[in-house]
Amino acid sequence: MLRACFLLVLAVDPALPQSEEPVRFVDVAARSGMAFRHAHGGSEPIVILENVGAGCALFDYDGDGDLDAFFVNGCYRRTPPPGPHPTDALYRNDGPDGKGGWRFTDVTRQAGIEASGAGYGMGCCAGDYDNDGDLDLYVTNYGPNVLYRNNGDGTFTDVARQAGVDDPRWGTGCAFGDYDRDGDLDLYAANYVVFHVDDPKELLWCFEKGVRYGCSPFNYRPDANVLYRNDGPDGKGGWRFTDVTRQAGVADSGGKGLGVAWGDYDDDGDDDLYVANDATRNALFRNNGDGTFADVTDAAGVGYDEGGKAQASMGVAFDDLDNDGRLDLFVTNFSEETSTFYHNDGNGFFTVRTAETRLGAPGFLSLKWGTAMFDYDNDGDRDVFTANGHVYDVVERFRPHLRYKQKNQLFRNDGPGRDGTPRFSDVTDRAGPGLQVVESSRGAAFGDFDEDGDLDILVQNLNASPTLLRNDGGDGSHWIEVKLVGGKPPYPPPLLRATPLITPSLSPHVGEREGVTGVGEGGSHASRLSNRDGIGAKVRVVAGDLTQVAHIRSGMSYLSQSDLRAHFGLGRRAQVDLVEVRWPSGQVDRVRGVPADRKITLREGER
Repeated sequence: MLRACFLLVLAVDPALPQSEEPVRFVDVAARSGMAFRHAHGGSEPIVILENVGAGCALFDYDGDGDLDAFFVNGCYRRTPPPGPHPTDALYRNDGPDGKGGWRFTDVTRQAGIEASGAGYGMGCCAGDYDNDGDLDLYVTNYGPNVLYRNNGDGTFTDVARQAGVDDPRWGTGCAFGDYDRDGDLDLYAANYVVFHVDDPKELLWCFEKGVRYGCSPFNYRPDANVLYRNDGPDGKGGWRFTDVTRQAGVADSGGKGLGVAWGDYDDDGDDDLYVANDATRNALFRNNGDGTFADVTDAAGVGYDEGGKAQASMGVAFDDLDNDGRLDLFVTNFSEETSTFYHNDGNGFFTVRTAETRLGAPGFLSLKWGTAMFDYDNDGDRDVFTANGHVYDVVERFRPHLRYKQKNQLFRNDGPGRDGTPRFSDVTDRAGPGLQVVESSRGAAFGDFDEDGDLDILVQNLNASPTLLRNDGGDGSHWIEVKLVGGKPPYPPPLLRATPLITPSLSPHVGEREGVTGVGEGGSHASRLSNRDGIGAKVRVVAGDLTQVAHIRSGMSYLSQSDLRAHFGLGRRAQVDLVEVRWPSGQVDRVRGVPADRKITLREGER
């Protein structure tokens, strides 16, 4: 029996020692010019406001085809150390540095980012809310939230107050999404708890084994979330959003909101909404298609763990983990809790299958935050990453089996078991030096920053420098990446340093194009247009025996924004037979016969 197992290991990959992985992650943040450092506030020990951490983003703010980086920062509550006051930071991707590496340049000041500083930074999400062809940025704070309108020249302007989205409470997760399918992006923003940092009575201290630490959210009241409907130009040169939370039915006032994700779990053509709540019931809102939502959490079975217990839910991924075409949920949780995998059964119900996936036990002692289902090795199935770190900086003094600073974790998808549920292996210790970094991590964003065909990871670390995990080796298998441009032609040109992308409709050697008018449950949508980013679109890719689905989404992970392009690993398949896009408008476009290992741009309805 032992001999048979040994032969099986060799058959998987005889070229590799058993202890190595073909893909290695290397931290290149410092050598790439990322001098940013997060500031949590400086209390000893840190209090609840300072331990929730912050998010980050990988997004193409200048329209040149590569991913830039954004970091949300905190501030100092007490006397700050010498040096500049902490601000959010924007780093422009300037491409290869000529020495085998990559270069990012700090453009925070010239972009107009640091001028705001309205509050203690939490999260961010990106989307082109005004459909002008460039990505705008929303930043949540403890204090007024900020909406940065992209001016199209490399600078931003804070228009939150003018647009009506400057919520002054404790904002956390956010995500743009076109819930009413009218062609422009609406915005959902979560709020955490009711907390006044300047009131000494609310700076609560807890004690365990004589050790003092900042109390958990159990000691604070939840606050309601907010849904802003995009009502378009305000007639004064700006844009206007309207708070429709109450009439839409998505306040989730009993939850302590952190993670936010839009996703069409019932595949009816409109985006539903999931909120991960800390120490309270999570929430799933089904889109009724008429501007309202129904709370289907309990019926769907996604509010609690398999034992009916609320968990300390932080981050959320809303993707198809088992390649059955339906969106599953993966929610990260506290130490001494497992993360939870909710399998979408396709009938409006989800089943908890954490134990079957083997994703639970390896992360039991970790406190998990940012996450994604993503194909890091391009083999055609989604793997899982979690960013880890405890909230109590003194935890080792009263719970010595736990650690404040922790390794992040990478789980490789080993394929389905007999019941069809994918099985995972923890490959953290074998996947390169970047995964041996020990920090108290929070947000995580995913995308191919060096344009080599495999997915990299940007991690925000609490009160520390970030980690930029370059993927070395994931491009050993085939892949394809799809960018969507929705709306009506003519399309605006890229903003600054344009890098041409392969466009199937313009190249007879790439693929044959066809389009059909779609009809959703709400009726014909032939006259509608989609938002410019294609957020809410469903992309289906068929390559031989492999079929995969991705939905274009803003937000997700933990307080972070990942690349809006859809990335698909193909394994050994060198050609894509079909790329199909179901746009939010209902339009369905198809491209056939696309060679692998390239980035393509699909424009809505373009013949």
